[in-house]
Amino acid sequence: MRDFSEIIYRHNPLSSSYMRPIVFLAIATSTLLSADDKSVLQHTMDTRAAHYGEISRKIWEFAELGYKEKRSAELLSSELRAAGFAVVENVGGMPTAFTATWGQGRPVIGIMGEYDALPGLSQDDTPLRKPLVEGGPGHGCGHNLLGAASLFAAVTIKEGSRRTGLPARSGSMARPPKKAETASCT
Repeated sequence: MRDFSEIIYRHNPLSSSYMRPIVFLAIATSTLLSADDKSVLQHTMDTRAAHYGEISRKIWEFAELGYKEKRSAELLSSELRAAGFAVVENVGGMPTAFTATWGQGRPVIGIMGEYDALPGLSQDDTPLRKPLVEGGPGHGCGHNLLGAASLFAAVTIKEGSRRTGLPARSGSMARPPKKAETASCT
């Protein structure tokens, strides 16, 4: 049986098998893009998949709990800045929340990313239970993938808009952990 984590983390993370179809589907379904534009975007995504896979891997290794994702937030926001996005940090008074925008006009395309880890889920990249830090945090819900994928999508949409000359505003919003937004009554 093939090691699932090996497929995700060692063999071209966020490769065409996993991430490209999700991001490309959002772009390719637009009737405004020519076949040539779609082909160029697809090729560009394929050539950058390993980079975004490494970002996912770093967030996996950081394994920072909600509201404490300092390194993860800095990694994502610095990548967005480098891609030409205007980044606003400390959104809503939360040090690890940020927004990043590029462009003007309509449509406005917003993408939400999460990158918080969960307590007690520390795990090496093996299919067997093997904590890196006993009792430590880890990514049990794939938020390392969601954070990297939202970055990948925002940058790809920006590049598609620039290539085609179609007006669009692309943005990425990093949010606090959803688990912390709920409450229970007893």
